[in-house]
Amino acid sequence: MVSGSSLNLSSLTTLSGFQTLQASAATTFTFNQTEAAGVTAVLGSTGSDTLVAASQSINLAGMSLSGVEVIKAGVAASAITIAQSDLVTSGTGSIIGTAGIDTLSVSGSSLNLSSTVLSSIDVIKGNGAILTLNQSDLMSGVSLIGGGGSIVAAGNLDLTGATVQTVSQLSAASAATIALTQAELTTIGSITGSVGSDTLVVTGPTINLAAAALSGIEVIKAGGTAASTITVNQADLVTTGTGTIIGTTAVDTLLVSGTALNLSSTALSGVEVIKAGGASLALTLNQNDVFTGGSIIGSNGTDTVVASGASLDISGLSSLSGIEVLKASSGGSTLTVNQAEVSGLSSVIGSDGNDVLAIASSAANLSNLSLSGVEVIKAGLSTATTFTVTQANLQSDGTVVGGAGIDTLVSAAAALDLSGSTLTSVEVIKAGLTTATTFTLDSGDIVSAIRNTNDSH
Repeated sequence: MVSGSSLNLSSLTTLSGFQTLQASAATTFTFNQTEAAGVTAVLGSTGSDTLVAASQSINLAGMSLSGVEVIKAGVAASAITIAQSDLVTSGTGSIIGTAGIDTLSVSGSSLNLSSTVLSSIDVIKGNGAILTLNQSDLMSGVSLIGGGGSIVAAGNLDLTGATVQTVSQLSAASAATIALTQAELTTIGSITGSVGSDTLVVTGPTINLAAAALSGIEVIKAGGTAASTITVNQADLVTTGTGTIIGTTAVDTLLVSGTALNLSSTALSGVEVIKAGGASLALTLNQNDVFTGGSIIGSNGTDTVVASGASLDISGLSSLSGIEVLKASSGGSTLTVNQAEVSGLSSVIGSDGNDVLAIASSAANLSNLSLSGVEVIKAGLSTATTFTVTQANLQSDGTVVGGAGIDTLVSAAAALDLSGSTLTSVEVIKAGLTTATTFTLDSGDIVSAIRNTNDSH
């Protein structure tokens, strides 16, 4: 039993025959590795007790520590090995290094440091264990060497100022924001969220999430303010409708890895460009995924944009490039496009429901566009719209709907049979060729006038 406030055994040559050191009041114990090897247990008091390691390397896992709140390196550049049982769990524990490069090494299958404050610990070696950390455990520039083990975030955890090696998995114990560099993401490889809402922030101009396994991460965010390219695949995204990908204030690109990406359960924010990563892509979008003034860029193959809901308006994009097919959702969709987008598309495919192609331009030439299952062609503006069509563009029992202006239907072929179509608010039917054009009409198609290019009837 130690009755004083301190006990320094480090100057002893040997310590034998003492299995237990016990403090009767707050005490500082000082001993080296030789003495530590000869002690079975160190028992603290009801006060705050400190153990000072007076060797450059000391293994405390071989003894039982109880009620010792502070473990402290007494020699510069110390290596201290501890086990979970060495730590108090009251939240008052601390491990303190020196001004040198100090290392904390884990003994056992797990070590939870969430109730222990680390100070001046430069290297943490997991040795294959499950290591639970909070932000206060990490000094700037700390090295985390997992040895094939994993890290559990006990709260928000920013590792961008750390060096991470041989960590096989990073997971959140509860809802957390985890920040990594791309190099750390690649090193770790597997990121698992909690049952709460978790955020992964990755810094760097090139963020490749497809190279890692993500699970239960609701928010993916580009760190910093510079433009980022974020590569994702379908497996990276949650499917609960709570997913979000957030860009920076610069122009950010979402690069798709794989042949299909369904963003219907994922909201994009601040992501200006969506781009196919290589092979032909089927990209499923809802309106929240479309950035006004942004771009969607396909590959060299046949790429498809699929509407996930009742409407998809892509007319506000600055560019739709390399996208050959626009497709409605299974329940029917209103698809809104402009003339530039019509020119780049090869086909628009409707569903088994009622599908509408709305034109948000003053003129649209549909004659080179394959329309399938599209029941309604519609003016998307309140001003006058000119539709240029061939017979193939018009579905039997389909409808062409004009707007509030004077709208014109132009035939791009020598014959146009409108008897199976309904025209609504289309004031002008016009020949688009200089040669003779034959129109087949019923009385309902005649709204205002029938004109050819010479204005003859």
